[in-house]
Amino acid sequence: PDATKTTQRLASDSQSGHYALVSDPRWTLLENTREPLLTAFGESGVNRVEYTAAFPHVDTFAVWLCTQSDEQRDKLARSRMVTPMVHEVFVGVGFTSPQLGELSIEVQSQETVDRDYERSWFYATR
Repeated sequence: PDATKTTQRLASDSQSGHYALVSDPRWTLLENTREPLLTAFGESGVNRVEYTAAFPHVDTFAVWLCTQSDEQRDKLARSRMVTPMVHEVFVGVGFTSPQLGELSIEVQSQETVDRDYERSWFYATR
């Protein structure tokens, strides 16, 4: 009887969308971009990658390329190669080109996060 109730509850939760977040394949694809992005932008000072997304309910999402200093951030933000390189990484892990139409790319520094956002990437990415 307990197993039946648990199964019914899981089915109910699944139908309401609670498990859709976990099962949306874009979450796994996002995680699969982290190392390639760090490799692609490491020489530019990127030492951290963050994401903001609300899959599956909202298709827009952002990748945050994080540097240590404002100087590194500013130089990277001016580069015309950032968008094509990010898109190349995302397509390489399985995102489709149409999905990338909803992608925004942010560049931010730890220096700014420490100074302006109480050292919190959580606050900085909101």
